[in-house]
Amino acid sequence: MVKAEKIIQGSGGGGKGGGGAARVAVESPNTLQSKQYARVLDLVSEGEIGGLVNGLKSVYLDGTPIQNEDNTYNFTGITFDNRVGTQAQAPIAGFTQTESESQVGTEVKNGLPIVRTINNSNNTSARVTVSLPALTYQNTTNGDLSGTSVELAIDLQNNGGGFIAMPLRMVQETASFVKDAAGIAKNTKPSAKFTINTIWSGDGTSPPYQSAVVQLQYRLVGNPTWLVGQQYTYSGRFSESFVSYGQINTGMPGGINGNGFSGYGHWKTNPPQEAKTFSLSLSTGLYEFRMVKVSGYGTAKIASGIIDVPAYTDIISGKTTSRYQKSYTFTLPASGPWDIRVRRI
Repeated sequence: MVKAEKIIQGSGGGGKGGGGAARVAVESPNTLQSKQYARVLDLVSEGEIGGLVNGLKSVYLDGTPIQNEDNTYNFTGITFDNRVGTQAQAPIAGFTQTESESQVGTEVKNGLPIVRTINNSNNTSARVTVSLPALTYQNTTNGDLSGTSVELAIDLQNNGGGFIAMPLRMVQETASFVKDAAGIAKNTKPSAKFTINTIWSGDGTSPPYQSAVVQLQYRLVGNPTWLVGQQYTYSGRFSESFVSYGQINTGMPGGINGNGFSGYGHWKTNPPQEAKTFSLSLSTGLYEFRMVKVSGYGTAKIASGIIDVPAYTDIISGKTTSRYQKSYTFTLPASGPWDIRVRRI
């Protein structure tokens, strides 16, 4: 008895004839870079000296001159000042305070804040530097490496009086800038920086050109005296636009049921308009703003506004596969001691 042969078929096997090349994971470029600045006071001699021979060409950072022989620079953002050691010389500016840095080196985890105490009552400010060894997110499905974000907060406690969140950045808000029926605008949250959008419209007289001098005025809420923030001359030319309208005419071909449509219109003269954005930096507070015409034609009004308000958390977003550092500086209130707490949100 002869057995029948069975035919075995397959597809998509491994090797060169298989199901195609495997996908290569994609890594996003790094987007985070630390910015740190150094102030260096270097004593190179006792007594009066004769130098430097070639200015910044004689100053080296890690073996590299700040300035080359062809007057180009190897470093940017450097300010340099020197003294030769005379008795009547002035002190070098920029070193009016002393600093002492304490390494912490402890990971801040969500739900496990880090607290450190400053006992020296002579301190007037503190700087907290947060270090991220890396900031990445890897997709477990395809292996792609991209950026992510981390949110943090810093709290200060003065002499056991309870922790208070410190402002870490400024954000812009539009909802906290409102207007009333009289056209007076105000901020409902304390702020020191204002961006105010205004618009001026001419009237229907004296074409083809009009202008007006207008003041943006402000005052603290409750203060009767208005102050001039900025003054600006708006200007513009009249324009014309065609306004068309029409009617149904019976008995004309081309229309429904033999009716046709014919249109006509007229030219309309439009007064000039100009928009202007003002930026004001004031002391932090609640303010009122208004537009007052000094001379000229038409009217100006506040259209909208943006205020800068403090945010009590910071969000570091991006990607880096190397260390990234960011510093936060704030003033210490009187007395002390002070407790500084860093929280990971």
